Amino acid sequence: EVIVLGTAKISSGGKFYNMYSGQADINGRIVRTDTGQILAVVPNAHGKKPHISESTAGTEAVNIAAEILGNDIIRQLIEKWSTQQSNFIKVYIVLKNADFGSYMTFESFFQAQTVSGIRNAYSKSFNDSVAEYEVEFEGKTKDLAMGLTRTSPDGISFKVTGVSGNRITLEITK
Repeated sequence: EVIVLGTAKISSGGKFYNMYSGQADINGRIVRTDTGQILAVVPNAHGKKPHISESTAGTEAVNIAAEILGNDIIRQLIEKWSTQQSNFIKVYIVLKNADFGSYMTFESFFQAQTVSGIRNAYSKSFNDSVAEYEVEFEGKTKDLAMGLTRTSPDGISFKVTGVSGNRITLEITK
Protein backbone atom coordinates (compact mmCIF):
# COMPACT_ATOMS: atom_id res chain seq x y z
CA GLU A 1 0.00 0.00 0.00
CA VAL A 2 1.11 3.54 -0.72
CA ILE A 3 0.08 7.04 0.28
CA VAL A 4 0.30 10.24 -1.70
CA LEU A 5 1.55 13.36 0.06
CA GLY A 6 1.77 16.81 -1.43
CA THR A 7 0.80 20.46 -1.46
CA ALA A 8 -0.81 22.80 -3.95
CA LYS A 9 -0.64 26.57 -4.23
CA ILE A 10 -2.92 28.46 -6.58
CA SER A 11 -2.46 32.15 -7.24
CA SER A 12 -3.38 34.84 -9.69
CA GLY A 13 -0.75 36.01 -12.09
CA GLY A 14 -2.64 39.23 -12.50
CA LYS A 15 -5.01 40.66 -15.06
CA PHE A 16 -3.89 41.28 -18.63
CA TYR A 17 -6.37 43.05 -20.86
CA ASN A 18 -9.63 41.22 -20.09
CA MET A 19 -7.98 37.94 -19.02
CA TYR A 20 -6.80 36.65 -15.66
CA SER A 21 -3.68 34.53 -15.44
CA GLY A 22 -4.12 31.51 -13.19
CA GLN A 23 -0.92 30.06 -11.70
CA ALA A 24 -0.55 26.76 -9.84
CA ASP A 25 2.41 25.04 -8.21
CA ILE A 26 2.05 21.57 -6.75
CA ASN A 27 4.41 18.94 -5.43
CA GLY A 28 3.93 15.36 -4.40
CA ARG A 29 5.52 12.12 -3.38
CA ILE A 30 4.43 8.51 -3.13
CA VAL A 31 5.45 6.64 0.04
CA ARG A 32 5.16 2.93 0.87
CA THR A 33 3.17 2.64 4.10
CA ASP A 34 4.91 -0.51 5.34
CA THR A 35 8.52 0.66 4.96
CA GLY A 36 8.34 4.43 4.55
CA GLN A 37 10.31 4.11 1.31
CA ILE A 38 9.77 7.05 -1.03
CA LEU A 39 8.83 5.59 -4.41
CA ALA A 40 8.42 8.79 -6.44
CA VAL A 41 8.96 12.52 -5.92
CA VAL A 42 7.91 15.52 -7.97
CA PRO A 43 9.32 18.61 -6.24
CA ASN A 44 7.43 21.08 -8.44
CA ALA A 45 4.87 20.95 -11.21
CA HIS A 46 3.76 24.31 -12.58
CA GLY A 47 0.63 25.13 -14.51
CA LYS A 48 -0.64 28.41 -15.91
CA LYS A 49 -3.74 29.29 -17.83
CA PRO A 50 -5.43 32.55 -18.88
CA HIS A 51 -9.20 32.89 -18.71
CA ILE A 52 -11.82 35.63 -18.43
CA SER A 53 -12.86 34.19 -15.06
CA GLU A 54 -10.23 34.36 -12.29
CA SER A 55 -11.50 31.20 -10.56
CA THR A 56 -11.64 29.24 -13.82
CA ALA A 57 -8.09 30.36 -14.64
CA GLY A 58 -6.90 29.00 -11.28
CA THR A 59 -8.82 25.74 -11.66
CA GLU A 60 -7.47 25.12 -15.15
CA ALA A 61 -3.93 26.00 -14.03
CA VAL A 62 -4.07 23.47 -11.19
CA ASN A 63 -5.45 20.84 -13.59
CA ILE A 64 -2.48 21.41 -15.89
CA ALA A 65 -0.04 21.16 -12.97
CA ALA A 66 -1.80 18.01 -11.69
CA GLU A 67 -1.49 16.37 -15.09
CA ILE A 68 2.24 17.16 -15.18
CA LEU A 69 2.65 15.81 -11.62
CA GLY A 70 0.63 12.68 -12.38
CA ASN A 71 2.53 11.87 -15.56
CA ASP A 72 5.88 12.34 -13.81
CA ILE A 73 4.89 10.22 -10.79
CA ILE A 74 3.53 7.44 -13.01
CA ARG A 75 6.73 7.46 -15.08
CA GLN A 76 8.84 7.18 -11.91
CA LEU A 77 6.69 4.36 -10.48
CA ILE A 78 6.79 2.38 -13.72
CA GLU A 79 10.55 2.84 -13.92
CA LYS A 80 11.07 1.77 -10.30
CA TRP A 81 8.69 -1.20 -10.44
CA SER A 82 9.97 -2.45 -13.79
CA THR A 83 13.50 -2.28 -12.39
CA GLN A 84 12.38 -4.24 -9.32
CA GLN A 85 10.65 -6.80 -11.55
CA SER A 86 13.83 -7.41 -13.51
CA ASN A 87 16.11 -7.46 -10.45
CA PHE A 88 15.31 -10.90 -9.16
CA ILE A 89 17.16 -14.16 -9.31
CA LYS A 90 15.94 -17.73 -9.34
CA VAL A 91 17.23 -19.64 -6.35
CA TYR A 92 16.92 -23.41 -6.14
CA ILE A 93 16.36 -24.72 -2.64
CA VAL A 94 17.01 -28.36 -1.78
CA LEU A 95 15.44 -29.60 1.47
CA LYS A 96 16.85 -32.85 2.85
CA ASN A 97 15.28 -35.21 5.45
CA ALA A 98 11.80 -34.12 4.36
CA ASP A 99 8.56 -36.04 4.55
CA PHE A 100 5.42 -35.15 2.63
CA GLY A 101 4.09 -32.97 5.48
CA SER A 102 7.26 -30.89 5.72
CA TYR A 103 7.38 -30.68 1.90
CA MET A 104 3.90 -29.11 1.88
CA THR A 105 4.66 -26.91 4.92
CA PHE A 106 7.79 -25.48 3.29
CA GLU A 107 5.90 -24.86 0.05
CA SER A 108 3.33 -22.77 1.95
CA PHE A 109 6.13 -21.10 3.94
CA PHE A 110 7.92 -19.95 0.77
CA GLN A 111 4.71 -18.94 -1.03
CA ALA A 112 3.62 -16.83 1.97
CA GLN A 113 6.74 -14.72 1.31
CA THR A 114 7.64 -14.83 5.00
CA VAL A 115 11.23 -13.97 4.12
CA SER A 116 11.51 -10.43 2.76
CA GLY A 117 12.47 -10.39 -0.91
CA ILE A 118 10.69 -13.57 -1.97
CA ARG A 119 8.47 -12.75 -4.96
CA ASN A 120 7.27 -16.20 -6.01
CA ALA A 121 7.94 -19.77 -5.01
CA TYR A 122 7.25 -23.06 -6.74
CA SER A 123 7.61 -26.63 -5.55
CA LYS A 124 9.54 -28.63 -8.13
CA SER A 125 9.78 -32.17 -6.80
CA PHE A 126 9.73 -34.49 -3.81
CA ASN A 127 11.60 -37.81 -4.00
CA ASP A 128 13.51 -39.99 -1.51
CA SER A 129 13.09 -37.49 1.38
CA VAL A 130 14.46 -34.64 -0.76
CA ALA A 131 12.23 -31.70 -1.69
CA GLU A 132 13.17 -29.11 -4.30
CA TYR A 133 11.80 -25.60 -4.74
CA GLU A 134 12.40 -22.70 -7.09
CA VAL A 135 12.19 -19.25 -5.49
CA GLU A 136 12.22 -15.88 -7.25
CA PHE A 137 14.16 -13.61 -4.91
CA GLU A 138 15.08 -9.91 -4.98
CA GLY A 139 18.61 -9.97 -3.67
CA LYS A 140 21.52 -12.38 -3.41
CA THR A 141 21.39 -16.07 -2.60
CA LYS A 142 23.25 -15.55 0.68
CA ASP A 143 20.67 -12.91 1.70
CA LEU A 144 17.89 -15.45 1.20
CA ALA A 145 19.86 -18.01 3.22
CA MET A 146 20.27 -15.46 6.05
CA GLY A 147 16.56 -14.66 5.92
CA LEU A 148 15.72 -18.35 6.16
CA THR A 149 17.89 -18.78 9.25
CA ARG A 150 15.91 -16.04 11.03
CA THR A 151 12.55 -17.75 10.71
CA SER A 152 11.10 -21.21 10.32
CA PRO A 153 7.81 -22.75 9.30
CA ASP A 154 5.39 -24.17 11.87
CA GLY A 155 7.43 -26.24 14.29
CA ILE A 156 10.01 -27.52 11.81
CA SER A 157 13.65 -27.06 12.74
CA PHE A 158 16.20 -26.89 9.95
CA LYS A 159 19.69 -25.69 9.23
CA VAL A 160 21.36 -24.27 6.15
CA THR A 161 24.01 -26.76 5.07
CA GLY A 162 25.09 -25.21 1.78
CA VAL A 163 25.00 -22.02 -0.26
CA SER A 164 26.52 -21.75 -3.72
CA GLY A 165 25.65 -19.66 -6.76
CA ASN A 166 21.89 -19.83 -6.96
CA ARG A 167 21.43 -22.92 -4.80
CA ILE A 168 20.68 -23.30 -1.08
CA THR A 169 20.69 -26.64 0.70
CA LEU A 170 18.62 -27.03 3.86
CA GLU A 171 18.40 -30.00 6.17
CA ILE A 172 15.57 -30.71 8.57
CA THR A 173 16.91 -31.45 12.04
CA LYS A 174 14.91 -33.86 14.16
